[in-house]
Amino acid sequence: MRYLLILLISCCCFGCRSVYVSHDYNDSFDFDSVYTYNYDFGQDRDFSELDKRRFIKYSDSLLALRGLSKSETPDLWLQTNTNIFTSDSPTQLGVGVGSAGGNLGVSVGGGIPVGRQQQEWELTLVIIDAKSNTIVWEAYTESSRSLQSTPEKRAAHMEKVVAKLYSKYPPKN
Repeated sequence: MRYLLILLISCCCFGCRSVYVSHDYNDSFDFDSVYTYNYDFGQDRDFSELDKRRFIKYSDSLLALRGLSKSETPDLWLQTNTNIFTSDSPTQLGVGVGSAGGNLGVSVGGGIPVGRQQQEWELTLVIIDAKSNTIVWEAYTESSRSLQSTPEKRAAHMEKVVAKLYSKYPPKN
């Protein structure tokens, strides 16, 4: 029974892919001198309207905690670039057939996909200084979610992604 429990926990842990994120920024920019922001989704065609609203909701709450407020004449522009595609589950069940005799060995193997298709996300957040029109900070994230996700699970996923994106903003000098 104990081994079955360990196997079940292992499958749950390895079956879920966590959110990967990387950050980069202009170290000469004074992040303490900016107080306002707004969004520019003009270039991003892959972001669905519902996910965009979720992104804005969670971004607004995190940026408010960091002392920024939304404005029509912002100090910073927030732009996203989203790439969403479907892939098969990386989990596979291996099947093999083999034979050996004397000094000769022959085998055949293959993998059978187990699980559902996943929606893979690549999301880049770029923060642009409105005065100089230059990139001052960016974050890139990769994650996945099931195509059969409920709205609640989609919201939870977006909250997790946004938290990771802003985890190092503003950078500590």
